[in-house]
Amino acid sequence: MHPPSTALEPLVPPLPYWAELRMALTFPRSPPLRPLPLRLPPATPSLPAHKHLSSSALQLALPVSLDTPTTLVAPPPPSPSCVCPPPSPVPPSSPSPFPRDLFSTLVAPLPTRISTETNPFFVGASVLALPLAGAEVVHSTPQKDLSYLHAIEVLVRNQLIFQKLPQLAGVACRSILEQQCSLLLTKERWGGELEGRRQANREEKKQKRASDAITERVRLFESLRERRCQHRTRDATEQALIIQLANGRTVKGTAGVTTPLLIAQNARVKGALVSRVNGELWELLRPLESLAGVLEKVIGAEVCREGLSKSGTSVPLLCVKASPVTLSSTVGSSHVMRVMGVAFPGEREKEEWEREQEEARKRDHRRIGKDQELFFFNDVSPGSCFFLPKGAHIYNTLTDFIKSEYRRRGFNEVVTPTLYKTALWERSGHWEHYSENMFTVSGDTDTYALKPMNCPAHCLMFEQRLRSWRELPLRWADFGALHRNELSGALGGLTRVRRFCQDDAHIFCTPEQLEDEILACLDFVRSVYRVFGFSFHCLLSTRPTPSLGEPKLWDHAEKQLERSLEQFGERWELNPGDGAFYGPKIDIQIRDAIGRQHQCATIQLDFQLPIRFDLQYVGEDEKTHRPVMVHRAVLGSLERMIAILAESFGGKWPLWLSPAQVMVIPVGVSCESYAVQVVHQFREAGFMTELDEGVGATLNKKIRSAQLAQYNYIFVVGVKECVSGTVSIRTRGGNQLGQRDTEEVLASLKHLRDTRSNMEDF
Repeated sequence: MHPPSTALEPLVPPLPYWAELRMALTFPRSPPLRPLPLRLPPATPSLPAHKHLSSSALQLALPVSLDTPTTLVAPPPPSPSCVCPPPSPVPPSSPSPFPRDLFSTLVAPLPTRISTETNPFFVGASVLALPLAGAEVVHSTPQKDLSYLHAIEVLVRNQLIFQKLPQLAGVACRSILEQQCSLLLTKERWGGELEGRRQANREEKKQKRASDAITERVRLFESLRERRCQHRTRDATEQALIIQLANGRTVKGTAGVTTPLLIAQNARVKGALVSRVNGELWELLRPLESLAGVLEKVIGAEVCREGLSKSGTSVPLLCVKASPVTLSSTVGSSHVMRVMGVAFPGEREKEEWEREQEEARKRDHRRIGKDQELFFFNDVSPGSCFFLPKGAHIYNTLTDFIKSEYRRRGFNEVVTPTLYKTALWERSGHWEHYSENMFTVSGDTDTYALKPMNCPAHCLMFEQRLRSWRELPLRWADFGALHRNELSGALGGLTRVRRFCQDDAHIFCTPEQLEDEILACLDFVRSVYRVFGFSFHCLLSTRPTPSLGEPKLWDHAEKQLERSLEQFGERWELNPGDGAFYGPKIDIQIRDAIGRQHQCATIQLDFQLPIRFDLQYVGEDEKTHRPVMVHRAVLGSLERMIAILAESFGGKWPLWLSPAQVMVIPVGVSCESYAVQVVHQFREAGFMTELDEGVGATLNKKIRSAQLAQYNYIFVVGVKECVSGTVSIRTRGGNQLGQRDTEEVLASLKHLRDTRSNMEDF
């Protein structure tokens, strides 16, 4: 807080902010500055001070009252380098009967529009049109109850705007209440109507009710101000403050109690007129505040003392979650919270979103993994999954399925090391761009890194000897474990892990073979996703900025990918500029059972690794040529695909993938030996079969428990089944398939498993 001095610019006496009429005038050209005669009430020391004048607009605090006229000239703002002395007062205009000359013409040095905020008054009262720059006050009764001065009522009676300020382009007016009205008013549109209304209303309606309306407004504002002051005094927090003066000395104070005048008296400062707190003019009797200063000066928020001028649209809003924020420059807790929410156009959309979220929570793969005992995580190896026997069955079944598809389509499986010297990653370029996501290990003399991808190792395998065009295309698949140093905050179940395995394959081919290979990869993706019941569409991502390689090579490759997509026949979209820096790519987005989209499969062209590793083959012309390298994956990460399948199926795994396929329930002790025989028979056929040996539970309870455990089929064996060599079959959905011969059932289940059917009934 700075003590005042005689060099301070002159200030308009403090006015009640609850009754301000703020005006800001701007013009297309800068007219000469003229004196500003105003009617102002006597200074009221107990009321807050108005904001000082800015250089871009003229802001005046004007009370709505009929006090004795006071003349004041609004000076231009002082420059930072000098203090301008106050200009001499100019006599007011010639007197005229009330309410003429309530305001005279206002002129400011810079323009583009006029913006006016008017004050509210009681509902149902007649509207009093206060002119922006005229000499006339006109009232009228609104057609409907209004709690604010309507913009049109202010503008159409503003007769002198166009007469004295012809260069004005338009006017905008709004109230400080929640309701708002903006209007662009041009001279050509309203010029004639202004004159007609002025002549019709000048004599008859000029003074009839203006005085009563103003008196009522002042009375209402006074009551509101008094009530607000009482609340403010009662709610004072009395927070301790440390106040730094201009000379560097600090004093102690209390928020809501200590005032600048009290500090000035204690410091024996004489002749103080106004104070400046944190660069803002502050009335001497106004208590100091702490929260507003922090919000405005430190955080940058805008605190509205008079209330919101417009509350905005009321929309349904939900807080999704909140979490603490850790700042890199902060030691310990930063006391900052991250709040995430979502808004909706209407209540119906909000309820629909809540239903979707509830369904997603029921299908959460982490909950399914815990309930069905599939997998878990432990802090001793963060981001690495522990697969339990049932989870390992899903993992291995999925791996066997994709490996069989690879073999059928001409891919050969290779095995590569997990640990490499950093020299390999420097050669491939990954060390420069990806080293922060790699785990490193220090050896005796060299530094090693766990592989986050397989492509550099496959390049090493290609360059072991000179290849011939007759060997191409080479298709190599690798299922080795990969490690990526993901941020701990990004880890989430199986969807984001640090140790994972993916069906990573690379194709080395000639440029002439590229189009056919891309088409074969797309057909591979379609055949696999049909098994899971996924619908999908493709995205062709083209050359980004920056990119590596010749533009001609990029254009040719993009044309080849586009032709392959056209021949493929599925829906695809262009995604310009989103390709990898080393080549264009095709991303495949799948849609699961509840409509969510996931990106798993990808087909990427790479022009850079063959150059970095100097890969060559001998062509038909007996010359060496550079091969084209294709990165491709169908399932992507096996861990992530298991999470997607668990949520898409809702934990109800199809028979061929299910870790709980058959549950055999004997009706009594006499049937247990036959039940054990059935279990062994189905286990030998490769089915995940269990025997319910529960004691004391009823038959219905055992059946219900098996259904909740998501066993695909429940075999009930009693005396009748033991004699006939049959089983009574129920599905987890409650369907009763009746009594069937054991051999017949075994053959039917083998067919469903081998064909990877999602059907339950047979």
